[in-house]
Amino acid sequence: MKDKQTKYMLHPGDIEKNALRLGVSPDDMCVSGTTILTFNEAILESLRVSCNLRERRVLNSTLSPYAFPMRSLEGTFEGQSLSVLIPPMGASPIAAFCEELI
Repeated sequence: MKDKQTKYMLHPGDIEKNALRLGVSPDDMCVSGTTILTFNEAILESLRVSCNLRERRVLNSTLSPYAFPMRSLEGTFEGQSLSVLIPPMGASPIAAFCEELI
């Protein structure tokens, strides 16, 4: 557990403050409760049809020092919101990207 003396190199609030300063809306910084990461075009196409996926704004690397999605889509499935993200290639970028989602 972190105590009050703990110092962070980067705090999630810093990213949020910078995004807001650059005009990014809070909605553009969020993903839905159900999020799928995939590289597979067949899966993506199936999700696009069954979930009525739409492209959404991709935040760029000026906001995140770690990683950012290559593509971001959103839709619904059985009344539930769904985010589909195409993560960056490579083990380290994917790990960093997943950590940012947590």
